Amino acid sequence: MSQPTVPSEIWRCILSHLQEPQILKICQVNRVFYDIAADYRYRHLRLRSMTNAEVFMLHRVRDPWLAKRVKSLCISIDAMSRLMTRYSDPRRRWWHAGTKERPSIEQTPHARTTEDAEALSIILLDAIRGMKNVQEVEIHAGSIATSDPELELELMQLICSRFRSVQILKLWSPIDKLHLVLPTLQFCNLKEAVLLLYGQSEPSADILSRVHHFLRLLAPTLEHLTLCAYDHEVVRRISSLFHRDVVMSKLKTLSTLLTFDDLRAIQSINTNYPVLAELSLAQWASGTTASLGQLQLPSLRSLELMSGGVRIPQGFWNGSSSFTQLEKLSLWSSDALSPSEVSQMCRFFTTSPNIAKLLLRVEVLEAELFDSLAFAFPSLHTLTLEAQSVGNISPGIDLIASFEVDMEDRCYPDWGLSSLQVSRPGVHDRDIAAILASKKITNIVKRSIPSLITCG
Repeated sequence: MSQPTVPSEIWRCILSHLQEPQILKICQVNRVFYDIAADYRYRHLRLRSMTNAEVFMLHRVRDPWLAKRVKSLCISIDAMSRLMTRYSDPRRRWWHAGTKERPSIEQTPHARTTEDAEALSIILLDAIRGMKNVQEVEIHAGSIATSDPELELELMQLICSRFRSVQILKLWSPIDKLHLVLPTLQFCNLKEAVLLLYGQSEPSADILSRVHHFLRLLAPTLEHLTLCAYDHEVVRRISSLFHRDVVMSKLKTLSTLLTFDDLRAIQSINTNYPVLAELSLAQWASGTTASLGQLQLPSLRSLELMSGGVRIPQGFWNGSSSFTQLEKLSLWSSDALSPSEVSQMCRFFTTSPNIAKLLLRVEVLEAELFDSLAFAFPSLHTLTLEAQSVGNISPGIDLIASFEVDMEDRCYPDWGLSSLQVSRPGVHDRDIAAILASKKITNIVKRSIPSLITCG
């Protein structure tokens, strides 16, 4: 009678939780385990820095049997072009599998050798030709000042021509190269796009038109979009451009930087994304009169608001929330909310009774805070608080002891809160005193909330 065998699907589930060293050991068991483990070892191919390990993996996936297992490709176009233009020592064939030491970019000479560049191109072509199941492509475009733009564009065209049917695209690009990069990205069935833009150059009219055309090209199929930039003017011009005129009827998740001084851009979100379920907005401008209440998104289930370097402007919490189905709310700004701002925020979200998870950064952790939260968020299950201080600061008074006295007469028997996390900004994980203080605070709160199970 033969021994019962475990189905390969179960082994694949087990191996998905292992790290690279454990997977390498599994590969040595037998042919069946090698076949299963290879799916996870070659699932993600990274050619980000062209280190010795990455070059070795590139050589390995020239084998079609391994190349078909690659599901995600991360490639630095800048790093590839520099390798092709710098490597000049014909005696060291770094792409050969038996070579123990393969030079990285920093170790290669600056002169260009046609023979070696051609050999590297063949390796890359062989590997890409066998990658028939790639679903995600991450591209890092380099700076024009430090690379060969013509060679980079050739590599971009090669990558995009081979993977037109990928579903996820992540692009890191300097602002001043967008007008060259975007025309090469002719993907026809993208479900998710992440655009991370850097550099201080002000976008020209040509760049803006390219971005607009690219987003309109993605609009029919796109379900998840992230647009991130680190320059305020870039944020203002690009975000306003696509919010006003690009309708994405299938978009479910949107993460973007948006200045709230552009009322037209805010109002267009209401009509351009009819099925939007998750929204993440960052960096609203100070001094603006726009209100969050001008966002009319009744189907929204998750909302994240982040601000960096500016306080939430006056009038931001005017009106009331239209997010009747909202379940998760995160308010994470560089400047914590004052007690008055917390009260305004709670009044705003009283029309969103289904919020079950809340992340909040406040200036003061006080008893009145829990009064406001218990009233405004009756369905809350998970609460994460980051507080700069505890209780009302008075000379000669133990703040935690004062907070404990304030909480003694408070009880929230109908509040279903089950998980509470309290922390202070900038506190190191090994700060024992801060950890003990947080635990003491959560134990104080637990006495007033009978349903509380998890504290930290």
